[in-house]
Amino acid sequence: MLLRCSVHDADHAQWLVEQVREGELEKEKVGALLCEEDDKGSVLLSLLDKDVQKEVSPWNQNRTNKIAHLLSSDCVQWIVQQALDLEGNWDVVGIVCRKNRDHTLVLATLDFETQKQVAIFNQEKTTEVAHLLGSEFHHWLVQETLEGKWSKEGVGSIVCRKNRDNQLILATLDEEHQRQVAVFNKEKTISAVPYMDADFLQWLYQEAVEGRWDQSTVFGAVVKDELDGKASFSPKIKPGRP
Repeated sequence: MLLRCSVHDADHAQWLVEQVREGELEKEKVGALLCEEDDKGSVLLSLLDKDVQKEVSPWNQNRTNKIAHLLSSDCVQWIVQQALDLEGNWDVVGIVCRKNRDHTLVLATLDFETQKQVAIFNQEKTTEVAHLLGSEFHHWLVQETLEGKWSKEGVGSIVCRKNRDNQLILATLDEEHQRQVAVFNKEKTISAVPYMDADFLQWLYQEAVEGRWDQSTVFGAVVKDELDGKASFSPKIKPGRP
């Protein structure tokens, strides 16, 4: 039977599913067709009921991997669990590191325990999007790095980015973790100086004085002023300025 038909709506998509169930059409071909877009730009598979999405998704996993982030949250979570259970050929990191129909990072929609499990699949890819996750994940990531389980340079880069609330992640950490993480990627930390508070700047300045940081770099980023015999510290470049 011809499959290069034009599918325009959920009813027609459902009809194709029924044809497969009755043995009239091949799963792989219908699975591929339902991963295409309709004339309104919606992925056909996403128009079906969430339980039907779960049924159809494995019919052509190579094609589903490319559009799975656009499916229902229930279906995405089901696929993630399948991948964690080593069932099927799912590109779980490729799926969760993309944004869903609501323009939200899929990984951010998963529960914390699942986030941790998925992150380990591909640390490099996770590093690219980790700034869009929550503070609980960021604290876990810092701890994992301190235990030698993640790249210090990569995590140092993450914490020097802004989170989904437009806050610098490094600035959201407690004082002890700020100082521990600051050395992970010193170049990135220096670039984050304009967004850090005076206590951190004073610590960084003193680290340079004592030779643990490059003095010319730190003194070029942090200004020390004396007022009535009391030292104050501020960034040389203010936030929002080039």
